[in-house]
Amino acid sequence: MRCAIATLFVCIFLAGCAEETRDAVVEVEYHANTVAQGMQRRIDLLGAGVRLRPEHAVEKVWRNIMGYRFVARAPEGESGVAGLRSRREGVLVKEKARGITQGSLGLFKVEEGYWIVDIYSSVDTYLKSAVAPRDMADWRLLHHLRLTRPLSETADRFLLEPREQVYWRTLLPVVRRNKGYGFLYQKEKKSDSDTTRVMGERYKVEELGDYVLVGKAQPGARFWHVFTGGEVYLRSIVSFGPGELAAVAALQQLDLKLEHSD
Repeated sequence: MRCAIATLFVCIFLAGCAEETRDAVVEVEYHANTVAQGMQRRIDLLGAGVRLRPEHAVEKVWRNIMGYRFVARAPEGESGVAGLRSRREGVLVKEKARGITQGSLGLFKVEEGYWIVDIYSSVDTYLKSAVAPRDMADWRLLHHLRLTRPLSETADRFLLEPREQVYWRTLLPVVRRNKGYGFLYQKEKKSDSDTTRVMGERYKVEELGDYVLVGKAQPGARFWHVFTGGEVYLRSIVSFGPGELAAVAALQQLDLKLEHSD
């Protein structure tokens, strides 16, 4: 009986360790020339609608509510790798890199059940790459790589990278002037009978005290970028799961007081 109980505890312990280990990622660091010539070129080609050759092994591409682009790959031989570091919740952990092994000629192979995910900003600046389980949610991946930082059980803080901030310096006045709409464009007519349509991306805009908040929501996710009344960028918040994230609640979670004056 005691042996059976001991065996049960050992099984539970091992299962817990396996689950904990799986809830981590291996950050992949590349040589500078690989980032400049490989990562950036790949996203430029994808953005232009170019179909990549099979050896690039791009299996899935998607964007999240923040506009981040995720490019998932499972190459048979990954080159240009400078180092591998295991991370959990943004912290380096001393454990064996899982999901990727080094083969001959210095090439790395992704194991079954994993893939390499390259992450780009909303303006397609390369940020980071990681080996992750295929079923890992993208917001968990961002946590592990410290691209977002948890504020609560449902909300994370993040910062726009420099190129994004430059982009929003131009976009924010347009959004405020157009009452929520970004840059407008006219949809091309396919025939003379088509009606002219002016289109543009729509944002929520809230002005509270000395702050201007611009955001967007979709089922299961929402975000706010926070600026001063003078349109200086401060910080951003994203929330996943059911429910809403009101502008006032966003300021509170970001520790921004309404009486703040820039």
